[in-house]
Amino acid sequence: MSASLRLVLLGDERLSCELPESGMLVVGQSPQRAGFVVPGQGVDDAHFAIGRTKGGGWAVKDLGSEYGTILNGARVSSARLQKGDKLLAGSRRFEVCEPGDEPRPEAAVEEIPATSAREELDRKRRPRDVPERIGGYRIDRLLGRGGAGKVYLALQENLNRPVALKILAPRYAADATFIERFQREARAAAALSHPNVVVVHDVGEAAGQHYLSMEFMPGGSLEQRLAAAGPLPWRQVLDVLADAAAGLVYAESRGIVHRDIKPANLMLTGAGTVKIADLGLATSSEAESEAQAELGAEGRRIVGTPHFMSPEQARGERVDQRSDLYSLGATAYRLLSGHTPFEGNSTRDILRALLSEDPTPLHEHVKGLPEDLETLIERLLSKTPDERFGSAEELRSELDRMRLAADH
Repeated sequence: MSASLRLVLLGDERLSCELPESGMLVVGQSPQRAGFVVPGQGVDDAHFAIGRTKGGGWAVKDLGSEYGTILNGARVSSARLQKGDKLLAGSRRFEVCEPGDEPRPEAAVEEIPATSAREELDRKRRPRDVPERIGGYRIDRLLGRGGAGKVYLALQENLNRPVALKILAPRYAADATFIERFQREARAAAALSHPNVVVVHDVGEAAGQHYLSMEFMPGGSLEQRLAAAGPLPWRQVLDVLADAAAGLVYAESRGIVHRDIKPANLMLTGAGTVKIADLGLATSSEAESEAQAELGAEGRRIVGTPHFMSPEQARGERVDQRSDLYSLGATAYRLLSGHTPFEGNSTRDILRALLSEDPTPLHEHVKGLPEDLETLIERLLSKTPDERFGSAEELRSELDRMRLAADH
């Protein structure tokens, strides 16, 4: 191994940092916690660290990141590094190089099969601080986590079926308002029954822990798929958009606005069908109208994910189904390119860009992208709702036409 190595961020920036001779190099997107600051979707504040080993080389250690650290196609908690190794943290790719070397083009990076990524994700076992059973569910292993709590693979014992069990974080257990919202999520989701919407089975409380059980999706989320294997082919993204649009057509028919469409909330069945999940931020159009009337222009609360929310949502205005269509367009942009339409070091930077700038044209990120697909996504990302599709049904019809043309 060379006496010195550097970690190179692949992509337009080509940032790099020398591997440390002593101590630890922390990589993440927080300037306060990371020595090598790398903003990006799916990158934790402190994602992984690199340090010297006793033998004189270097090793990487994951720092408990949500989507894990991928080394040469396999998820690792810690592993040795050598020249030519590829690292993946969220949407950002790295290569270990000698000083003066040029990394291989990103196109040469081998794509990781989604099944292998899922097997690696499944190796995360149940933490010790989680009981073996809650209610009538036996907990197996951690599937993921979000702002409200963690999601586990569990067995519903009376029906002998696997489920995804969301357990509310303890800090929210005493918050009556949050509990009410948690239960509202269950009621809103349980009212939906459609092939492209994740089924909610049950909501309950046991020993002070609030939980929600849902259909288990063995394919994981599209955010996990992206983190493991990189951007999706455009033809596959067409299918993703069609499935998601079908789910939104049904949600519209029930008067539901999701308000948090993003790759982490689009789940894959074992057969590859996409279903919309996590209706915790969903609200009926009628309830939304009432809430806006009560709060007024100065009292509106902004909810959602900054990278994917629509301009009107970011301004705290009343939203309708066209806001979900914007978020679906931002999701497509990310799935195709590995980037989000607007990126920044803080939420404020992202929202400022969202409200005042145009995203980088997709064809600058993605080679060989059909012009009509790029045009469709640009329409979804229009800052004015009236310039987008008027409904998910209108979008689905256009997607069906484009899929038929692509197949022939």
